[in-house]
Amino acid sequence: MDRTTKSTRGPSCGLATLEREGQGDEPNADGTMEGEEPMPADEPMPADEPMPVAPRLPPQGCSGTEYCVIGEYSECANLSKSIQLQEVDSTISGCYQMCLDRGDCHFFLRDQNDGECRGYDEIAVGDCQSPYFESPYYMLYQVNYEPEPSPEDDEKIAPGTDGVALLLNARTECTASSERMTTNGKFVIMGLIVAKDDPQSCADVCNEDEMCEFFHYDPTDGECKAVFTAGPNCPEETQSSRWYDFYAANGGS
Repeated sequence: MDRTTKSTRGPSCGLATLEREGQGDEPNADGTMEGEEPMPADEPMPADEPMPVAPRLPPQGCSGTEYCVIGEYSECANLSKSIQLQEVDSTISGCYQMCLDRGDCHFFLRDQNDGECRGYDEIAVGDCQSPYFESPYYMLYQVNYEPEPSPEDDEKIAPGTDGVALLLNARTECTASSERMTTNGKFVIMGLIVAKDDPQSCADVCNEDEMCEFFHYDPTDGECKAVFTAGPNCPEETQSSRWYDFYAANGGS
């Protein structure tokens, strides 16, 4: 059987063999033979739909703090909607204070690598919700402390700068690093022993270094350790502790 032989099913006799010899019929312009139905045109493949982004819920522990981390490596909206408050070397509480000073800034960004601080003036409370925009640089913070104006405001020390120890969580340890090397190669208050039952003594030591904003304190023996977390709600993770309480070194009046 040559290449021009094709099998078809006859009307009443099973398989019948139809042989074409010679040139046979010429194909139509669309490539089909006489009597054949044209093949349907290829339909375009549907475009890949983006995978839904799982909402990133704010961490627990925001209540009762002046500010807290609500998104790690996140932004409320496009970066162009934020305003640079300090180019480099801001502290977390310092960035919070700059945002607070603007009056209508409820969220701010801070780059943990170089300390850049940015604030959002045009985003109202409640308008920055997950899922957030992903960011390769910034931690996203929410401002929780809105002081009521009063005649005594001029005499008050700004919150976050008064040096007063504020208990964030009792018998709780923040798993962020407790070690940071300074330029001269020394550790900052690693395992330092201060006064017992006096967390303010630990806060005083912590406040000697502008980069120390949080600490662990053991009231039974006075052990004092710096904690280099991104915020007072410890977004890295917290765990229960038999010894330590978790404090902010500048808790606000």
